[in-house]
Amino acid sequence: MNKFPLEANARDKYLRVVFLTVSYVAIASLVSFFFVNYHFNVHDHADFSDMVAGRAYKPYVNRMLVPAIVRFISSVTPGEVKDSVEAGLRANNILQSHLRTPNTFELLVWLPIMFASFLGLPLLLRSAIRIFYDVPSIVSDVAPVFGMLALTLFMVTYDHYIYDPATLLLFTSGVVLIASRRNTLFYCIFLLASVNKETSILLIGLFVLCNVRQMRLSIVAAHASVQCAIWLVVKLGITFAHQGNPGSVAEFHLYNHTLILLSHWKQVAYFIVAVFFFGVFVGHGWKAKPRFLREGFLLVAGAQILLAVLFGFIEEIRAYYESFPLLFLLAVPTIVQLVGVESMVAGADRTNRVVSK
Repeated sequence: MNKFPLEANARDKYLRVVFLTVSYVAIASLVSFFFVNYHFNVHDHADFSDMVAGRAYKPYVNRMLVPAIVRFISSVTPGEVKDSVEAGLRANNILQSHLRTPNTFELLVWLPIMFASFLGLPLLLRSAIRIFYDVPSIVSDVAPVFGMLALTLFMVTYDHYIYDPATLLLFTSGVVLIASRRNTLFYCIFLLASVNKETSILLIGLFVLCNVRQMRLSIVAAHASVQCAIWLVVKLGITFAHQGNPGSVAEFHLYNHTLILLSHWKQVAYFIVAVFFFGVFVGHGWKAKPRFLREGFLLVAGAQILLAVLFGFIEEIRAYYESFPLLFLLAVPTIVQLVGVESMVAGADRTNRVVSK
């Protein structure tokens, strides 16, 4: 028998915090390295320097939250500090081979924002697991690490953009806040997500799905109306601010999509393999998984597929970042079964109490 249970508990808690810190910092560093070194800042219409300066092509320039933050920090930094930092960075040939932009100071400002986004993501996924499932702490602690590794599969093909990490962080935050019914904080995150990218409108659908069986229909409709108004005001304001930029609000690809797919056969093959891989984890035991996650995933993924067919490339897997948190949470029970943890049986019941049945 342990004579000092309090000391033992304190030690275990300390070791757990150390483990989480080391694991999440390590995986965030790995994903950040992967993000910056593969297909980042290679699209001329969304050049990093032009995005920060607000000169990029539409629709990319309209994803302005992170560029605006970087621009603000740069504007309040003394010129001699920026000159000194940029001189040091330009003298490092190894760094220059990775940075690929003349605005090295602005990139240096953005890198911590990117890293913070990828560090916050596993913490949010951990919280989401605890909301939706009854699992041992080791599962909720470790599963996000594997989720982040799976996230790199979204980054293998096509380009990465300055706003992508924030998109993942803010959309996942929205899912967690909707599920935990922290509406005031959700509205704050929803506003930021709307400034960051127009796909934040999908959070409105998730909010309705989560609450339509718990609130009076009139209250749900009122919330949805307010959220639509916020999104519309933000969208119109950003569109007006960039009305003189080159490009269009959306790039329509429906008619030339088939021909483009024929020339992108490697990306298409990778997309099919990735869909099959994730589909196995998501589809196994589908009906036993939380209803909100199932319906939410179908809503978000379905909307993104439609948008990809009309305005993008259906095989551009990075365009489905908003589906990632829902996909991951649906895959957790399958992963738990594979590793032999059986105490998750009550998870669906718990989620139905927290979210909806």
